[in-house]
Amino acid sequence: PPPPPPPPPPPAAKRTQLPSRREALFALLGAGLGVGVTAAYYNTTFDLGEDSYERALDSLLDDDKFMDAVADEVLYNDYSKQLDGYDENLESLKVMDGQLKKLKESADILSPGTE
Repeated sequence: PPPPPPPPPPPAAKRTQLPSRREALFALLGAGLGVGVTAAYYNTTFDLGEDSYERALDSLLDDDKFMDAVADEVLYNDYSKQLDGYDENLESLKVMDGQLKKLKESADILSPGTE
């Protein structure tokens, strides 16, 4: 028997559907929230006086966690710089080791009976 015919294609949409009440409600709530947060963000005023800078700096310098984080960062930077120097030293030691092996091999070739 021949295979069954393929199913008919779905009917073409003639017009777009309106959103449901739930979709419309959440769209309006999202838009309202976006407008409210944006307005609050851009309407915030900052005190740019010299006193505000001093207060901000004093509050940072008095914060033990912040100062510990700064100290850790400085120590880590120093440590990573030292590691770079160690990598260079290691590479030079590898080069010297290779040269010594070549020298030993050439010495073994010249005097094969002595080890």
